[in-house]
Amino acid sequence: MKELLKRIESQLKNVSYKILEALWSKKEISPENFDREKIRQILIVRPHDQLGDFVLSTPAIQAVIDAFPKAKVTIVVKEYFVDVVKENPDLQVLVFYQKLKNWNVKRALAFWKQLRKGYDLAIVFNTASHSFTSDLVAVLSGAKYILGSDVCPFTGTTRNFFYNLIAPTAHLDVHITYKNLAILEYIGISSKSVNEIMHLNCEHLAALRQEFSGIYQNEKLTVGMHIGANKFENRWQIEKFADLAEKLSREYKAQIMVFWGPKEWELKEAFEKYNLKSCKLVPPSSLYRQAMHFSLCDFVLCNDTGVMHLCAAVGTPLIAIFGPTNPKFWKPLGEQFIAVRAEDHITGSVTVEQVYSEFKKMFKISLGEQCISMPLNI
Repeated sequence: MKELLKRIESQLKNVSYKILEALWSKKEISPENFDREKIRQILIVRPHDQLGDFVLSTPAIQAVIDAFPKAKVTIVVKEYFVDVVKENPDLQVLVFYQKLKNWNVKRALAFWKQLRKGYDLAIVFNTASHSFTSDLVAVLSGAKYILGSDVCPFTGTTRNFFYNLIAPTAHLDVHITYKNLAILEYIGISSKSVNEIMHLNCEHLAALRQEFSGIYQNEKLTVGMHIGANKFENRWQIEKFADLAEKLSREYKAQIMVFWGPKEWELKEAFEKYNLKSCKLVPPSSLYRQAMHFSLCDFVLCNDTGVMHLCAAVGTPLIAIFGPTNPKFWKPLGEQFIAVRAEDHITGSVTVEQVYSEFKKMFKISLGEQCISMPLNI
């Protein structure tokens, strides 16, 4: 019965998309007819992606800001992602609440008022997925130009009909960052950097440093270790994290900051059983606070998960343990961000020695670049 209902629902969606394409399809225009000089208000839409997808779009978001220095740029995000962009001085943030219970009349009216401010250009960074709600928000903004890619057209439709500027990116076998940037290149916008970006407030950082003054204000090597991942197949074994933590403590005299997600307390309890005195267990908090912690660490070790990109966005050297996901497309770009992956592409097959070997290489590079002196026992 459930399968039958799913098929009926799918067919109804397909029919609805066909009707919408017939009624609302925008006439596609060429990039040559895009009048860049008249752009004063820009809306960027990213409400329905995963955390990693979202942070990987920050180079493209910055490229928009740089390309239109006189324009006001507003970004639509779901509430969970506000922390990633709230300190960016060049962005206005418009929150889209995913759950109906979080909406009220006041929020709905405020959202509609800001959505109808008279945008000239709306950009939907649909790369890894395609959200009907995101497209609808862009259309309801009333923007003259709506830019998006040609990936994942809705079933039964001929193209991404809500857009009148459609960037050809479906054929690209490249990193997600470059796919986002390719959407902008379609209208002649290039990027100065491919680095993920997250702004942090200096006063907030100082307060966190003071709160953990026994750790962040001493001269010891501080290694962050995030032991969680939303996808179980992306989780490295807790015993391997513990083994690696003990090894780093013994060989590098490192102090280890251990993090986990809000729904991963069982991982904390499993790790706690190893009773490692060099480890400081830090309870989950906001994405913003997690990013600040990462920024105060010398290095971070983690699974292939969304917070990996928070670490990259604040510039802390990183080693990420990959499994099913291909790092070619998802690892943060930059030589200071390392992916470790077993030949069978199973997360649990990665060995402690593999990760430790990469850490030693990374540490030596950092030692040379920063001329720092750490207590070693190698």
